[in-house]
Amino acid sequence: MKGGNNELVSSANYSRMVLENIIKFMDDIDAISWSLIVRELRQRLNLSQERLAQQLGVSFQTVNRWETGKVNPSPMATQLIKKTLIDLGKDGQDLLDQYLILMEMGDSYAGGTRRSFVK
Repeated sequence: MKGGNNELVSSANYSRMVLENIIKFMDDIDAISWSLIVRELRQRLNLSQERLAQQLGVSFQTVNRWETGKVNPSPMATQLIKKTLIDLGKDGQDLLDQYLILMEMGDSYAGGTRRSFVK
């Protein structure tokens, strides 16, 4: 019986480890996706990171962190990015589609929902 309990604990620990790795993977996908959207948007607007930061009302360091995938834009910043993509019209439609996919993922996973599965 004791051996069976150890196997159960090991199985539970393994399941937790797998779930934590899935969560990290999803976070990495979010960061990479936002990084690509912000960088491509900036390049299509032919702006430096400083100029895009001014346009969005954030610091240069913030735009730099978005582009390097260190952090994702805040909810307010994502709305400004969305407006900028809409203003690009047809030229920004592909990025807007990617944005909408990210936002849909965010509705499912944002706000620590993913992490709440792992206690």
